[in-house]
Amino acid sequence: MIVGLHPVVSHLYSDELAKNLLEKFTSEVRARNVDYIDKCVESFSMWSSACIEVLENPAISLTYGIYLSVKSSEECRKLSPSQEEIESIKGVFDEIKPIFEEGMKKLYKNYLGKKREYEKTPIEVDG
Repeated sequence: MIVGLHPVVSHLYSDELAKNLLEKFTSEVRARNVDYIDKCVESFSMWSSACIEVLENPAISLTYGIYLSVKSSEECRKLSPSQEEIESIKGVFDEIKPIFEEGMKKLYKNYLGKKREYEKTPIEVDG
């Protein structure tokens, strides 16, 4: 699991599908020789947490979390990518976004199922 993740959606990121989506994204980016992407992707959980607060949709937050971390990560700024490199990353995201869409639907459906299970579980109170 990724450290610093919003607790409501932490199970999503241990989900195999979520891992596969992130791996697919990073491998697609690496295939285009964008070396500094790793540091950008490291910050995506922070962005995902912010997005979930606003959007209340973990599937969207995963996608936007990755996108926003790539687009405006502090690490990216420290590495001073050129405008051309930044546009290249945005282009990669736009190119592979369709790959995510079906996975996002499945991931969100999975989240709703787990949320319902959680809500049905009685809360045990000590004392």
